[in-house]
Amino acid sequence: MSNCRPKIVIDATALPKKPVGAGRYIINLIHQILTINEEFDIKVIAHEDDFDLFDLNSDKKQHFIFIKDFGRAYRLIWEQIELPFLLLKEKADCYHGLHYSRPILTPCPTITTIHDMTFFVMPEKHIWLKRFYFRFFIIYSNWFSRLLLSVSENTKKDLKKFLNVSNEKIIVTPLGVSEKYKRINDDYLLDSTREKYHLPDQFLLFVGLIEPRKNVPLLLESYAEIVKDNQNKDLKLVIAGRLGWGSDNINQLVDKLEINDDVFFPGYIDEEDLPALLSLADIFVYPSAYEGFGLPVLEAMACGTPVITTNVSSMPEFVGENGILVPPNDKPELVKAIKTMINQKNDVRFQSESLINQAKQFTWKKTAELTLAAYSEVVKK
Repeated sequence: MSNCRPKIVIDATALPKKPVGAGRYIINLIHQILTINEEFDIKVIAHEDDFDLFDLNSDKKQHFIFIKDFGRAYRLIWEQIELPFLLLKEKADCYHGLHYSRPILTPCPTITTIHDMTFFVMPEKHIWLKRFYFRFFIIYSNWFSRLLLSVSENTKKDLKKFLNVSNEKIIVTPLGVSEKYKRINDDYLLDSTREKYHLPDQFLLFVGLIEPRKNVPLLLESYAEIVKDNQNKDLKLVIAGRLGWGSDNINQLVDKLEINDDVFFPGYIDEEDLPALLSLADIFVYPSAYEGFGLPVLEAMACGTPVITTNVSSMPEFVGENGILVPPNDKPELVKAIKTMINQKNDVRFQSESLINQAKQFTWKKTAELTLAAYSEVVKK
């Protein structure tokens, strides 16, 4: 190790152009690390056109090593062939891979972030190529990384269950919620967001990547049953997010259920608009079968919006009693939960103050502090 501050190289090249859960982790973690770090010489490898996503002053560019973005396939080859030489050139004391994988050969100790274990828990929810790639690198990272960072206690539990990872090798670094997520009461901002995305007056809201494990078809079927009751005929459903793998049949299901006029698909929502969107929603419904963390639920809580989600994986860790938790894949229970929340909005569990106070316990600064502590542990050894 050199006599100056230990050098940590962080790989942010897995960041997509339209970030969701893991992408938002990359953005907020790096923003906070570069804001609070005093112990290390931090270098971040990123695509140059992604710099604005980190919301940093231009003087922070000195901490970045920019490479060209030639697409996802090139990135996987670059990670294994060129990245080890870059780490050698930078004389890195520790490398941190932020998205499951790492180079097979590295000249320095490594830390790898594991976001979830769906590739082991429910592999059928992923295309075969992802199943092979991520299972291999999660196993390899367990063998050869000095530490694994888990974004929730549940992911830690699954690492121990499926890969027999020791307690000492896993550090839990729960995700946080940005300060920009707060209750919006500005009528002009709310109205402009409603107009921009063509939103109805009253609606249930889902936000996330639309893929099989999010259980969007179950939400559509549950909603169709609810609106059969004329008492709820004015309540619409908004499903926001970009379409992922396995979502081709969503529109066909909407046609089959005959709810075309009641369901809105605004697509991917710019993050600057999310707090207003969440504040406009009557109820946030997130029936995911499994989550590494479940960041959209926490963000909805931070905006004071009542939440319904599932009682599995990581969601109970941060929702607690501040919402309704239902079994996954259980339509009767999901319908019951939505009806309960519609009829009992005065319940203390669903009040904005309670939800906001619970969300405040999870900050990106804490995530960064725990991550920096992991760097200290590795370089000291």
